[in-house]
Amino acid sequence: MRRLQPALWALLVAATGWVMGSVELTQALMTTAGGRFETASGLRSSAFLVSFGLSKAASNLVVGWLADRAGRRTAMAVGWLAGAAVAPMIHFAQAWEVVVASDVLLGIQQSFCWSAGIFAMLDLLGPSRRGLAIGLLETLGYIAIAASRSGLAPP
Repeated sequence: MRRLQPALWALLVAATGWVMGSVELTQALMTTAGGRFETASGLRSSAFLVSFGLSKAASNLVVGWLADRAGRRTAMAVGWLAGAAVAPMIHFAQAWEVVVASDVLLGIQQSFCWSAGIFAMLDLLGPSRRGLAIGLLETLGYIAIAASRSGLAPP
């Protein structure tokens, strides 16, 4: 099982990055001219970015504590549960506020899943290779985001 851990964590990181990239792209397309929610106000159109940032920041204060108390898997499960509603909310949204609310959940999902991924990668590679652990996680995550926006990976 120990041999499978790096592949499993890479898959989780890629999935987290893919979700982030796909949702960001979807939201950007929904707010442009001809999109479902054209926005005249720059502040209104950036509301989903603000809501994401604030929810991720607040969640980051909680995730480390939860991971230490309940374990990395529990923290990641909380993140995936928070994120499970994001795509349906965006798909069925009839109001811009629903899209913004979905981004609050996405911020929670990213905070919990990404942070739990960092913790796990640090556990996997050990304290002497912290730099490599963070570098790998960031590289894999941003490759997944790029793939989600470039059409390299299936939707």
